[in-house]
Amino acid sequence: MTASRGAAASGPERGGLLGRAAARWGTTYLVSALLAAAGVAFAMKLWRADWSVPFFDRNDALAVSAHFKTVSETGWYESQPLLGAPYGQQYHDFPTADNLQFMAARVLSAVLGDWAAALNIWYVLGFVLVAVTATFFFLRIGMSRILAVVLAVLFALAPYHFIRNENHLALSSYFTLPLAFWVVHLIATGRPLWLRRAGARNPVLAVVTGRGAAVAASLALVVTGATYYGFFTVVFVALVGVASWWRVRDLRRLGGAVVAGLVVVVTAVLNMLPDLLWSWRNGSDGGALVRTPVETEYYSLKLTQLLLPMPGHRVTFLANLRDYYDDYFPYRSETPVLGAVAAAGFVLLVVVAVSSLLGRRRPVAGSAPANAERFRTVRLMAGLALVAFLFGTLGGLSSLFSFVTSSLRGANRMSIVIALLSLAGLGLALDAAVARVVTWRPHLRLAPATATLAVGAVLLVGGTWDQTSAEAVPDYAELDASWAARQAFFSQVQTEVGDGAQVLQLPYSDFPEASASTGHDFETGLDYAELLVPYLHTTTVRWSGGGIKGRTAAEWPAAVQDYDPASVADQLAVVGFDGVLVDRDGLSDRGAELESGLDGALGAPALTSTDGRWVLYTVPRALRDAATDLPAAELDDLREAVEQPLVATPGSTDPTVGGDNTINSVDVQNDRDVSIPGTLRVELTTQVGVDAVVVTTPDGARTVVPVSGPDTVVELPADFAPGTTHVILAGSVDGGATTMATSLAIGIEHAAVLQDDVARLDLTP
Repeated sequence: MTASRGAAASGPERGGLLGRAAARWGTTYLVSALLAAAGVAFAMKLWRADWSVPFFDRNDALAVSAHFKTVSETGWYESQPLLGAPYGQQYHDFPTADNLQFMAARVLSAVLGDWAAALNIWYVLGFVLVAVTATFFFLRIGMSRILAVVLAVLFALAPYHFIRNENHLALSSYFTLPLAFWVVHLIATGRPLWLRRAGARNPVLAVVTGRGAAVAASLALVVTGATYYGFFTVVFVALVGVASWWRVRDLRRLGGAVVAGLVVVVTAVLNMLPDLLWSWRNGSDGGALVRTPVETEYYSLKLTQLLLPMPGHRVTFLANLRDYYDDYFPYRSETPVLGAVAAAGFVLLVVVAVSSLLGRRRPVAGSAPANAERFRTVRLMAGLALVAFLFGTLGGLSSLFSFVTSSLRGANRMSIVIALLSLAGLGLALDAAVARVVTWRPHLRLAPATATLAVGAVLLVGGTWDQTSAEAVPDYAELDASWAARQAFFSQVQTEVGDGAQVLQLPYSDFPEASASTGHDFETGLDYAELLVPYLHTTTVRWSGGGIKGRTAAEWPAAVQDYDPASVADQLAVVGFDGVLVDRDGLSDRGAELESGLDGALGAPALTSTDGRWVLYTVPRALRDAATDLPAAELDDLREAVEQPLVATPGSTDPTVGGDNTINSVDVQNDRDVSIPGTLRVELTTQVGVDAVVVTTPDGARTVVPVSGPDTVVELPADFAPGTTHVILAGSVDGGATTMATSLAIGIEHAAVLQDDVARLDLTP
């Protein structure tokens, strides 16, 4: 009877203990979330914001905004018929596994009914999610709850988060990283990954609720969140997997790590499967994603960049010091910076790594088992941080990896990994220090929790003050005014041209990731994403900008703008466009020459924005009627000539194409079934050992033109047959030069051919 009563009592008691424990841990995560929310509200002054206006309206933030708007309109981001007119934008040509933000866009847009609010909320929610997952990671590696919360909040408020902001939304949503490094820690410490939940009677429930399912979900989430973080995870999983196997020679550990890596790779492939199928059906777009190994060093990081304060620091001297370094030392590299607390942690880890390599390991006298475990984990964090730094630093492992592929060029993204590891090491070291002080100094009469709370409070207040600045606060008043003005103007544009109208945007700019200047006559370095502004403020107009570069479907406006304005007007009538939008900010003369010609061809502008930046011309009805009155076959031929021009993309340096001395090349693609006559113009703006220009036509015939010296212009009459014509710079590099300073610009002059045809048809306004 007594035993029975004891057994009966143990059940409720155990349930009560588990319930209290769950409540305690739940409170921990709730505190992390609330502090992070308060921190970002303080840092960004969110009470000033209009949530229906994007917080950032420059550079890549415009592209992210366009993605969110596309998701809200179509359900997904891959296809947008209102961009890249008349064919539409197909983002399959620019493959990525970063689908998590678009999943969030779909859910939040459906709930809120406002894509801009969905974008802003997802960005701010990222701070909260980072704090929660970082708390999870810090607790799992043995950190005290107080410091886990404090350092998780500082990790959420990392300078990296504010620097990336909505411009690099996938990168600023780095809440998946702590989950990935939880898996890395499991592998490194020899704990099995693929476990079912013990004691569960239902086998399916045992798998779904077991550690293996959590590991798989964490790994899948990290690569779905950001391809870069998935790649970093594979690097560290491979590192600790091999190291763990080497220590104990247990193939099961290596096998578990291999499966973990495969989960990441397979998830990435599944995310990009629609893109891969698109490429298989339509052919590869070689001009969409063009990055060179040299860029890997430009987007690397340096020790000094990590340790210096963030830009715009609250202390003027520190802010000036940062500005001086960024302005005068090479490779600004997107300003990787850790913040003072994480920087202190990184210095600590470097010291630990060096002492572990050079010193003799010996247990600390009187060290408690908990502290001994903390020291082992700190050494692990030190080793991982050292590898992270060696990978991301200028001329580091990422530079070697770029010889395999340079698509993942941004090694400076490793700075947020270093921040996570540095804060982890610092928190464990502080826990050990507090425990030792309390033990060795009993006269202080400090409870461990009280001492830890005091240390945590100092870190939280000081770290938040250090890691936030006025530069993190958007200029809400300016954003709101600009948004309202643009909305008013483009609403007028939509009314003027009508629903479903197609509008040519001049000047043309490559999309996405255009260079500072695409080399076209009208282009003066307008940021590539600026062409998305009209789309963001309209709902029915089809814009020519935004097509993915590398295909004629996207690049035909680049050829059109090389004609005289009268011919541009005729061609627009042929292809069924209703207007021309001129962005004066993209023209060196603010559009004076272009608009003078368009005035004669199309008449006076229909609309001009209040700030004078945009000018809208409409195609006269008589001109469009003249085009549609042409014989159908003739009109189809003209449309094909306009919409399928020659396209030049960076070419191959394969010796089988250009010979062993290939330095640089351009591929000229003719997608039509007929040859296009014209003139090939190659400009060598600078030269390092270039001896000749080699032109190889689709039938394999080769023409070699000697080059006499720097600043040479080579002009060749050309008959571009269907297929690819290779234009190659060939020669040798003298004097042991380590970089190619040769710049190749190609212009294909065949405008007169189509222009004469159009003029012959008397398509004049």
